[in-house]
Amino acid sequence: MPGQHGALILTPSELSNIRKYVQHKFAGLPQERHAEIVADAVHRIIMKQLPEFDPAVKRLLTDVLVRTTVLEERRPVSTEDIFNACMSLELDDDVLTAPLLQWFNSRMHANWVKEDFLDVIRESEAGTSDLPRMKAWETLVRLSAERSASVTVNTESEFDQASPVTGSVVRLFPATRNRIHPIIYGLSSLFLIGGLLCYPWLVGMSMPPEPETKRLVWEWMPKLPTEMLEPRMPNELPRELQYATVNLPGLRQYLEEKSSLLAETPYFEAIVETAKANNIHPVLLFAITGQEQSFVPKDHRFAGQIANNPFNVFNSWKKYNTTIHDSAEIAARTVLKWSKNRPDGIDAIQWINRKYAEDQNWHKGVRSLFDAMLRYIQLNESKNNP
Repeated sequence: MPGQHGALILTPSELSNIRKYVQHKFAGLPQERHAEIVADAVHRIIMKQLPEFDPAVKRLLTDVLVRTTVLEERRPVSTEDIFNACMSLELDDDVLTAPLLQWFNSRMHANWVKEDFLDVIRESEAGTSDLPRMKAWETLVRLSAERSASVTVNTESEFDQASPVTGSVVRLFPATRNRIHPIIYGLSSLFLIGGLLCYPWLVGMSMPPEPETKRLVWEWMPKLPTEMLEPRMPNELPRELQYATVNLPGLRQYLEEKSSLLAETPYFEAIVETAKANNIHPVLLFAITGQEQSFVPKDHRFAGQIANNPFNVFNSWKKYNTTIHDSAEIAARTVLKWSKNRPDGIDAIQWINRKYAEDQNWHKGVRSLFDAMLRYIQLNESKNNP
């Protein structure tokens, strides 16, 4: 229940609607593919609501939430669930603390500072408070409400009514500190924000014409963006290396700063389109070009020829000079072929290395570039969307 677990990220009815929509939209696909598409949509919805951690951390938390909350406990994920999942992280690391603090303050319309925020969490974890560890969320929420209240509010006012999300009464507490803050956002956001989080996606998709009898059934269906429910080609790459929507202007800017010819048309678009068609993370393909050909600097005397095969498929661009579309497709198929049957505990890029390149340290360069590019893109996106 919301009162126990915080505002819901994806309600049971919304999840049911997604399942029905997938069954309708992709009626020609087998049921196991329906399940994969729904699971992928749920993963992406949850990931978008997490604090702005490193993508690898976000993927890990999402997997934990889906496995424990959605599959084992069979209930929707809430803001409290996200917070509790974050408690497994090393919060003494500011790289993790800062995004979590910003996320909490944004959702609770609070103004916690790092030291006070961590004090509440540490007391709970150490067992020095009267509340168990899993109550750190409730303590922070209660204190946030108390800190935000600066005047006595008539709880029988227009705000004393059923929440449109939970159906429970939203009551405001008296002030404990003389700090002015918009009262309505103090507690009502706890119930409203999370419940409405998924609705930015519920716009923009038009349904195909249907007979009148069917339209009555489907007209209320949530309208998720097409890309969120597009079936992806199954492969054996880990989720972090499968296709994901990235900030393309940020990716292009990274390449431009490297004076890369691949930032230009048709090279950039060809690599991104190939990545999507083969369900490979576009940054991985670009990282391979970085390892193989330093992203093809424009000032290289043979840049125009190298850009046709920046992956060095079939040994090198000199031996096999083709088109960027052809070389990207061959590189993608090679990555997928040699990613199969990977033993547990072996990094996927390292496993691909055994056949893709003779240099046994090739995977280290690709991995380093992949991680660096993702960090750059994320930072670029944060700067443009403060």
